[in-house]
Amino acid sequence: MVIPEIELYEYTILKTLDEKEGICFHPVSLPKYEEPPSKPKSIAEIKAYMTKESLKPYFDRIFEKIKSINKDIEDYTTASYVGFKYRGRQIASLAPHRKSFDIGVAKIDEDGRTSYEYQRIESGSENYAETFEKIQKSFGNISGKI
Repeated sequence: MVIPEIELYEYTILKTLDEKEGICFHPVSLPKYEEPPSKPKSIAEIKAYMTKESLKPYFDRIFEKIKSINKDIEDYTTASYVGFKYRGRQIASLAPHRKSFDIGVAKIDEDGRTSYEYQRIESGSENYAETFEKIQKSFGNISGKI
C-alpha cells in the first residue's frame, strides 16, 4: 500500500490599493490519522477460532460452570479470549487455540497477590476439577466467602 506524502497549502488572493492582485499562501497541517481501537470480539467469534468442533460444547460447559459460581461474575471478551471477573478483578479466562483451549486461573491469595496458571484442554476428556477449585478459591478470596 502506498502512502503518498502530501503537502497542502491555503491560498488567498490579495488586492493592493492600486488594484494589483497577488497571492499569499501558507502550509496547512494534515490531520493525524489514528486507527480506531479494535472492537472486542463476541464470545461466538472467539469460540469460532477453534477448528476442533468437538471441543466447542466443552468450552460452553466450562463457561457456564464458571458463571454459575456467583451471579455477579462478569464475562468480557478481548481480541483473543473470554475473561471472567468479580468486583473488577479477573478470576479466570478461556482462551481458544485451533485444536485446544486453555482454562486460565488468576490465582488470588489471601493477601490479594495474583499469579496466573493455565490448563490446556485438547480432547474434552481432561479432568479440570482442580483448576475449577482454584477459580472458586480466587473468587472466595475476593468475596470473603472462602
